[in-house]
Amino acid sequence: MGSSKSSDEELKSIPLSDLVLSNAQQGISMSVSNGDIIGRRVGVHKHLFENNMYISGQHAQFVYSSSDGWGVVDKNSSNGTMVNGNKLLPDKIHILKDGDLLMIANLKLQVSIV
Repeated sequence: MGSSKSSDEELKSIPLSDLVLSNAQQGISMSVSNGDIIGRRVGVHKHLFENNMYISGQHAQFVYSSSDGWGVVDKNSSNGTMVNGNKLLPDKIHILKDGDLLMIANLKLQVSIV
């Protein structure tokens, strides 16, 4: 489920695969880099979320580890982050798999690891 490594250690790893999040109905397809944050107020993708009041200013962060692959961390968001219907605990890394369904508040995103 999680990793014993800290987020700072995870940020030092260079990804060996790409993480793409998409929602065809919303016209969203974005490549995520190690350390990227999704939120209304911060992150390189904030323009996609700034009008969604359910998404926190700093909602979730993506991390990569050479041993575990891609993971997501809920940044103590107001409306939560879920993977495949399971709510994530704040500040704990949840390892992602290709095909997972990620919910950032009320926004569904399909996980593709390529």
